[in-house]
Amino acid sequence: MPCTIRYLPEHNIFEMRTHGKMTVEEIAEYIPDCMARPEWNDDSQILGIASADADFSDFTIKGYQEVLIPAMKKARSGPAAGLKEAILVEKELDLAIIKLFELMAISGPDLKSRVFRDRDDAIAWLTSGD
Repeated sequence: MPCTIRYLPEHNIFEMRTHGKMTVEEIAEYIPDCMARPEWNDDSQILGIASADADFSDFTIKGYQEVLIPAMKKARSGPAAGLKEAILVEKELDLAIIKLFELMAISGPDLKSRVFRDRDDAIAWLTSGD
């Protein structure tokens, strides 16, 4: 998978950083990957970073609807129902396509996802009670 995942214990956040050309299927795999790690617990949250070197040019509305949104719903079943995901966008060019994802994600029931341009703001939202 063209991403790296690291655990930030001071915040109980898993940080997933994308690299290179990405597919919706690869993005959909990283939440279960985080949840399978030994540090994962019911209060863990996710910070996805759309890196400056990532390429999301193959993303489509259909991919969001048929792959990403169902994967998000599945990941938030059971003990992970309160899971929040912040997406930090490093490259202005990617902002529109990722904001579209945010709009589609928050239209679904219980999907807590927000897009940010500032890392501190993203972490503050993830660690808040919102």
